[in-house]
Amino acid sequence: MVPLMISNMAAGNISIQLGLRGKCTDVVTACASGTHSIGDAFRAIQYGDAEVMLAGGTEGCICPTGSCRIYSTDSTYQNRRST
Repeated sequence: MVPLMISNMAAGNISIQLGLRGKCTDVVTACASGTHSIGDAFRAIQYGDAEVMLAGGTEGCICPTGSCRIYSTDSTYQNRRST
């Protein structure tokens, strides 16, 4: 359940699916997240902290609960639905 409720849920779920072990972090810098993640992975290899890294980025809500929550707190959305 934890990988579904934290900012690195995409990274956590991919790690679980692929059976990956080791460092699992996320970078939250909007459209630059993927680039920063690749840079972090490069540094980990460069400094000898890892031999292989999987890095990438995603943006946007990747679970339906997040979308529903955003809409449920928006009163203008509720008003548009009722008209």
